[in-house]
Amino acid sequence: MTTTPSSAPDPGVAPGAQIPADAAISPGGGARTSPLAILALLATFFVPLAGIIMGHLAMAQTRRTGEPGHRLALVATVLGYIFTAIVLIVLVLVAVVPLLTQTGSPTYSKF
Repeated sequence: MTTTPSSAPDPGVAPGAQIPADAAISPGGGARTSPLAILALLATFFVPLAGIIMGHLAMAQTRRTGEPGHRLALVATVLGYIFTAIVLIVLVLVAVVPLLTQTGSPTYSKF
């Protein structure tokens, strides 16, 4: 007696639903995380301003398309703002501290 393998329905797909051939499906079966969100997170560590811009774009894209990666884009955006604030604080300190530590009038050496 031979048995034919039963084709059990996929729990993530409605019966009779058509799956587009170009659907972003990973080997694990879930949808693929937005590449823009991943790039936004990576860019945040090297160029925070680029991470902010890409993070906002990725959040809009994931909201519009419904693809995963919205939280990743949000994290990239928040980290971008934090890193940008840190860079600005350091630049202000580098510019202001030397001015505050000067005492009196400048002295000139005589040759």
